[in-house]
Formats: sequence, structure tokens, C-alpha cells
Amino acid sequence: YTDEIEYVKKLPLEAVYACAKCVKTKSPRYNMSVMKPTLTVFALSLSVVMFLVASFRPVFAAEPVRLGVMEFENVTKDTKFDWVSRGIQESLSSKLAALPGVVVIERGQINKILQEQRLQASGFVDTETAVELGKIIGIKKAVTGSYQVSTTNILISARVIDVETAESSSGVEAQGNVDDIFSQYTSLATNLSGALGTGAAQAPVQVESLAQEAKQEINRQDTNSFSAYEYYTRANEVAFGTDSWISAMIDMIDSGKELEESEETTRNSMALFEKAVEIDPNYARAWALMGFGYASLNDIQKGETAMNKALNLAPGDPFILCTAGVYRSFASEQTVDNAKAMAAFRQVRRDFPGTYYSGLASLFLVLLEMTGDEQWMLGHAKEGLQYLGESRSNMPEAGFVRAFHGMFAIVDLFNDMERNLSPNTTLSELRAMKKRLDVAVVDIDDYIRDFPRSMLVTDINTFLPEAKGLQSMFGALETMYEIDERTGKDPQKALQLPESERAKYVANIRLHLTALETYLAKNPNGQLVAPLNDFIPNMRDYANMLEMGAQQAGGQPQGKGTPQQGSISLEDGLIAASNYIAQGDAYSAIELLAALDQLYPNTFDIYYISGLAYIVYGDYETAGEVFYSCVEGWPAEPAPYYWMGIVFDYYGDWNTAYSYYYAYLTMDPNGEFYAQAYNRCVEIEAAASGSYG
Repeated sequence: YTDEIEYVKKLPLEAVYACAKCVKTKSPRYNMSVMKPTLTVFALSLSVVMFLVASFRPVFAAEPVRLGVMEFENVTKDTKFDWVSRGIQESLSSKLAALPGVVVIERGQINKILQEQRLQASGFVDTETAVELGKIIGIKKAVTGSYQVSTTNILISARVIDVETAESSSGVEAQGNVDDIFSQYTSLATNLSGALGTGAAQAPVQVESLAQEAKQEINRQDTNSFSAYEYYTRANEVAFGTDSWISAMIDMIDSGKELEESEETTRNSMALFEKAVEIDPNYARAWALMGFGYASLNDIQKGETAMNKALNLAPGDPFILCTAGVYRSFASEQTVDNAKAMAAFRQVRRDFPGTYYSGLASLFLVLLEMTGDEQWMLGHAKEGLQYLGESRSNMPEAGFVRAFHGMFAIVDLFNDMERNLSPNTTLSELRAMKKRLDVAVVDIDDYIRDFPRSMLVTDINTFLPEAKGLQSMFGALETMYEIDERTGKDPQKALQLPESERAKYVANIRLHLTALETYLAKNPNGQLVAPLNDFIPNMRDYANMLEMGAQQAGGQPQGKGTPQQGSISLEDGLIAASNYIAQGDAYSAIELLAALDQLYPNTFDIYYISGLAYIVYGDYETAGEVFYSCVEGWPAEPAPYYWMGIVFDYYGDWNTAYSYYYAYLTMDPNGEFYAQAYNRCVEIEAAASGSYG
């Protein structure tokens, strides 16, 4: 007993957690003897699974570090210096984003989530809070710290927290005169870079080794006046809440949160910006935002003067270039100059690739193209996907980018289908198309679910039914192609398939046909109506032929076991249980499957469908036990790994959920749940640019 205790102590935390769940009392309604593996066997087998899955993890080794910079704690407790916290957050975010291999999440989105989740009651982000935040938004590391300000001096302390291990790096400090605060930020950024893993052997990055534009961004000093810096920071708070115009834009689109644009608010923020440039006439970022403000007040001449001054003072500042691009695009009708706007965004993409700003510039290039030509998406889907892929990788907190990416991916698929789909299309080619479609539809579905108040929901909802209709057509065709591949397109061989296999094929086809009939009922004028009027009757006839196959071929039902006389066959029982689940009657399905287990013990399909029934029933704990029994008893079956991921996701254990999702993707790259598993892995692991295509 003592030896076993010592052994368990050495197991991964996930295995111990799973063991503890396994030995809990299960529902008395459903009691399968093989669902009670011993503690040791369970722990050993789960450890082996985790080891095998972990062995595939190096494929993500080249990913950028997703970083969140938190507000810093004002340890002096003098409220007149509270604004410095947001100033540190903004400046460090900008400088760290210039480092190669680092993607910094927009600060306004971090602050919004902290508020929504009530994770920052004291104004200070500790290790526990950083870990929790990392789980929510997918950051890998967080920068947090504190500062002390006196009349003339400032001391800033910072550290990096690994949100997966909850370990902290050694703290770094910077101190000096308050008017030299941007030099302190440069020092902090370079010293923290080692803990971000951006330099060899975890050494701080050597600024001189960076590309010229990144070097300029790290060394850039916005102002040499602490007072001007304060006015600039407070002006941003008045104009955009506590966040930047970037965060305000994301909130406006994703959450339907209108930006307060009253003349009084604009004039109040402009008064603060004007004080900033009065103290420091070379404060380029303040001039850029003043250009916006003047345009809003219809003082276009002053707006032009302010924006041009900003560009002349800091021609390579990516923030100013993006701000100028938006100013030329959307500030007012009088300021529109799409050629200059596109030139600014392209300069950012060229000089700051792989950064937050390049993602922002890529997004606006797509928006400008679509604004100038409503049909641009149809003819330039691949180009749009390239831009949006960079946006999605480098500004992942913007949900609508993912939705746009999904829409472009579907249009790109339609274009490819027009060129390539033919009677000679193979099953693997069809599956590749379906996989692209599945991933895109999940992207859009997730956006509508997560952002129901978005400004885009209405437009996306008019776009989505066609994609889902095509998805169901692909699903039915995939089944027919699979049968043809197995039988060499010989109808007689299809009729002679075992009844259990034909039943599954028929159920799959009928499921997709039901979805298509629903599409026709809800979209009588849809783009797919005409082809479906031919497709549905033909597929229905095909399903009927398969269903009658045994009698036509003169064969007998071929179940996996021999039922007792008068008892239900395995195939009929599984179909009936599936119908119960489809109708939402999970309890009846569970009861029926328990009876089937007595007649046909140790049958994979019974276990698997039982797990699904428990998911529908809401009993995730028992579902997890059932699916783990599938994993243990039938390790080559991929689907239970996906559902194990769902269960661990439900309980908030994202590391273990990821392991199961990734195991599923590795085992069955053409699987039914590929899109869902792939997208969840993207969210958890924050995949690198290029894996979205």
C-alpha cells in the first residue's frame, strides 16, 4: 500500500485527477462491469496516453509566444499616479510586440476580460489571476509588476509569469528620473525578453541584432516629459474609456458597444491632447490622435496638420501609421484617401511582420478592399485569406477576424469547387474540401455564439445557411463515396455489406437529408434550392436501396452477437437508442443501451453511444468514465478521444482536453469531428500563423 502511494505521487496531475473521478460512485441506472478498471492500470494507461500525445507536441515548437501585459500595481498608493499603470501597460506592450516570436494581446481586451471575470479586485494581477486569465484568452506568458513614483523619480519592477506552470521569472527593475520614463521601458523590455524565450539560452535579446524597424520601436521614446505623458494617457481614457481606439473598435464590432462620440467628450479629450503637445511639441502619438479628434469636430484643416505632423515626427511608428491609415479611411468624408491609407497599412505589414500591428494593418487592407468593391471577396478570396490569417494569428482577441476568415475560407472553397469538382473527384479530395468547409463553419458558428450582439451577426446569419446546406450535401456525398470506394462502385457489393454497416450508412445519409430538408423549408429562395431538388430524391432512393439490401441480396442480418429469440437485434437497438438521443430523450437511450449491454457485452458501439447519451443527459462525469472505457478497451477507435476532450473541456482542464483533441486529430485526420477538435486546439494552443489556411 505504501509503495502504491509513492507511485501515485509520481504520476502526472491529470492522471491522479482522472483516478479520483474513476472511483467515485457511478449512476445506479447504468452499471457495466468493465467500467471499473483498477487504480494502477487506469493510471498507467492514462500516463502512456499522455506520453504518446506529448510526443507529438514539438510540431508547435515554432509558435510565437502569446503574451499579455497586465496593469501594474501602484505600491505608493497615491491615487494621483494610478494613470501610470496603464501607461506602463501600453508602452511595454508596444515594445515587447516588436520582439521576434512574440504576439502581444491588445491591452484593452485584457482589461475588459479582467473586469468581466472579476479577476482584478485589487488592481493588481497576481500569479493565480494571471494563470486564470491565460486559460480564458490563451496567453502563454504574462508580464506583471509594480511601480513607485515620487516627484522626480520612478522605480518599476516587473516579472514574467508562465501561465501553464505558474512559475515566475526573476524580477527585473528599472529606475531613474520620471522624465526619462521611456528609457526605463526600453530597459525593462530588453531585460524581460530573456524570460519570454526570445533569445538564445533564455538570454535577453540584443537590440542591435534586431531588424531596423524593431530596433527603432524598442528604443523609441514617445516623449521626454512625464507631464505630457500624463495628459496623453488621460486623454485616451476620456476618448476611449480606459482603452485605446483599437480596443474600442473591437468592442464596437464584437459586442455592439457604441463608442461615446459626443462633442463634449471629444472636446474634453482634445483639451488634454493639446496640453500634451504644448508641453512636448514632438509628441507624435498625441498629434496623431488629435488628427482624429479634429476630424470628428469637422475641423479638417487642423486634422490634416496634426496627422501630417505626427507622420513627419515618427514616420516609422507602426501605431501612427495604423492610426493614419484609419484616419484616411474612415475619419470623415473629407479625409478619405484610400491610396494613402493602403500605403500606410502596407508599410506596416512590410516593416513589422508577425506583430500585432501587422495583423491590424492586414485587417484594414481587407476592409478597405471590401469597402471599395463589394465583389472583391468573390474574386480575391485567397488574398483575403492570407491577410486575415495574419490578423487572426496576431490579434486573436478580435472575434470578428475569425468570422471574416471563415467567410473568406468558404468563398475560396466555392471558387475551388467551380474549378475542380467533377465526377472524377476522389473520396480524399472530397474529404479535403469538406474539412475546409467544416473548419470555416465552426469558426462562424462559434462567433455567433460568443458574440450575439455583434454588429456583424445579421449579415453573417444570412451567409451561413448556404454554407451549412453545402456542408450537409458534402456529408451525404462523403458517405456515398466511402461506400463506392469500399465496393469498387459495384451496387451488388454495396447491397451485400453487413447490415450493421449499412444501417450506419443509412442513418448518416438520412441525418444529412433531414438537415437539407430543413434548409429548403427555411430558405425557399436559397442558392442551393435548385440543385437540392434533384439531389435529395436521388440520395433518398440511394438510402432506401441500402436499407433493403439484405432482403434484395438474399442475405441475413449480420449483427455482432446472436440475440436471444424474441429479443431486439443489436442494429435495431443502436438505431433506436440513437433516435432517442436525437429526440432529446437521453434517459430512454441510457436504459435501452444498458439492456443491450446485457445481451451484447463488451460491444464498442454500445459504450460509445452510451457516452453520447450521458453528454445529452448532462452527466459529464459518467460520460467521461464511459468514454475512457472506450479508450481503454478500443484504443484504435478515434472518436472517444474527441469526446474525452469535450469532457475535460467541460471541467476546465484545458491541458488534458488538448491532449485528447490532439490524439483524435492524429488518429483520424479525416474524422467527423475534425473541425471542432482542430479549432479547439487552435484556441488552446494558439497555433502559429499559417496553420489556419
